[in-house]
Amino acid sequence: ISWDIYDKWESTLSILDRAANIYYASRPGYWNDLDILTVGLGQQTLEEYTSQFSLWAIISSPLIAGNDLRKMTKEIINILTNTEVIAINQDKLGRSGNMIRRAFDGSYEVWAKPLYYEHTPQFYNIDSAPHFNPLPFHAVVLLNRLNTTANITFNFDDLFDHYLCPHPPTPIWTVSIRDLWLHQNLGTFVETWTTTNVPAHGVRMITVLLTNTTISHDRYIS
Repeated sequence: ISWDIYDKWESTLSILDRAANIYYASRPGYWNDLDILTVGLGQQTLEEYTSQFSLWAIISSPLIAGNDLRKMTKEIINILTNTEVIAINQDKLGRSGNMIRRAFDGSYEVWAKPLYYEHTPQFYNIDSAPHFNPLPFHAVVLLNRLNTTANITFNFDDLFDHYLCPHPPTPIWTVSIRDLWLHQNLGTFVETWTTTNVPAHGVRMITVLLTNTTISHDRYIS
C-alpha cells in the first residue's frame, strides 16, 4: 500500500498512516499488504519491533519476516513467534483492523479488529430482538507515538460505537481484558481501562471481551 519499507521507525509510521481507514478493502483473499516486516534487522528498538509486529497483525497484513532467521536473538524470536498475536492476524472472521481513535495532539492511537467469537449467537437475548448488536470480541492495540513513556486511557465507547444506533443508548460497558504480550488475563473493567508507562514508540496489545451492559440496546427503539 506504500513505498518500500526500510528499517526505521519513521518508515513504520508512514506506512501505518497510509493503512488508516482502508480496512474496507481488506477481506479473505485480498489483504492490505503493509510490506515485509523489518523486525530483527537491527536499526530499531525492541519496542518498535514489537509495535510493528502488533500493528501488522491487527491490520491483517501478511506477516513475512525480512530478517535472517539463522541469526536471531531470543528477544526477536519471542516477537516473531508470539502465537497469541499471530492468532489475531489469522483470525477466522477475516476482518482487518482500523484506527478508531487518534489523540488530538497525535500522541497516541487506538487500533481495533473484530474477532470471531463462537458464542456470539448466544451472547444476546434473541427474544428481545435487539436492533443494535456490537460484536463482543475484539483485538486492540494502543500505540504510543511519543518519544517518552505515556499513559493511555481506552474508552470502551470507542470500541463498541453505540453512536451508530438510530436512537443511541448510553450503556455502561463491562469487559474482560487479556494482554497478548504479557500472556496474562488482566481482569474485568467498566467503561474505561488505563494502561500506564507505555514505552516510547511502544504498544499494549490486548483482547477485549464484552461481558454485559447495564442498559439493554433495544430499549430505545420505538
